[in-house]
Amino acid sequence: NAARKTLEIKNPQFDYLHQEALNDLNILTSMDSSLKISSADVVSPPSLPEGFEGGEMVKQHYTASNGVKISYYVYMPKSRSTGKIPVHIYLHGDGESGSGVLNTSLPKLLNEDSLNPNAIIICPQGSNDKNDRSYQWKSKNYRDALIELTNKLASENNGDTNKISLSGHSRGAIMGYQIASENPGYFSAFVPVS
Repeated sequence: NAARKTLEIKNPQFDYLHQEALNDLNILTSMDSSLKISSADVVSPPSLPEGFEGGEMVKQHYTASNGVKISYYVYMPKSRSTGKIPVHIYLHGDGESGSGVLNTSLPKLLNEDSLNPNAIIICPQGSNDKNDRSYQWKSKNYRDALIELTNKLASENNGDTNKISLSGHSRGAIMGYQIASENPGYFSAFVPVS
């Protein structure tokens, strides 16, 4: 009842705001038809790397300067803003080692086109081979190579180096703590899960 009384009292004010919004809309509509936009006025967003359509997870491989090879999926946004875009790294848990990074969590939602963030998202695929440096994310050399890869992708794709975030699930959260502590100030945010 109190809310209804408040609405009855404020109704003239709401009517006034509604009328003001309609007047502004009419002005914008008339301006729209009189605008002359040339192709020189249109700014093209940065182009996507070769092999990317945008809005999809694409499997890639990278060999770092320390010799470590990284298999990873990367997501580039469907539409690219002309400004710098955030970068995010997602580290999976042990259950996704081998070939399962796209089966759960953030990578799954991106792969199913359930999310369309305006960000570069890097999802390394760790191995279940104990001789591989990415096994359970234990190798310092692997973590260094991941930072190198992140810097490369950010540099080449207009990534915002002040907005590089990190999340990890289970074993990925443990690696997240390691990589964040080894690189103080590098990440703008860290979200460990489970």
